[in-house]
Amino acid sequence: MKISLSPELERLIEEKVGDGGYPSAEDVVREALALLQQRDQKTSAEDSSEPTDLGELFAKIAASVPDDVWKTVPADLSTNVDQYLYRNQTKS
Repeated sequence: MKISLSPELERLIEEKVGDGGYPSAEDVVREALALLQQRDQKTSAEDSSEPTDLGELFAKIAASVPDDVWKTVPADLSTNVDQYLYRNQTKS
């Protein structure tokens, strides 16, 4: 396989080899691809851990809300939702 790299990427690879961090350009590219593969696997694992059940999703979101914020939610919100949503709107 042949690939073309930008001059900036070629310089970066040459620097890595020149600094003694890698024995060859192939080793730099090999490690870069291994890191890319690790990132993709991590992203895939994170995506699959997202809850698909609405209740689980709400619980996950609710768990991230600090307790002091929950204390500001009105206790009667479910019965007076219209009042809280529309009380500051002017009637036309």
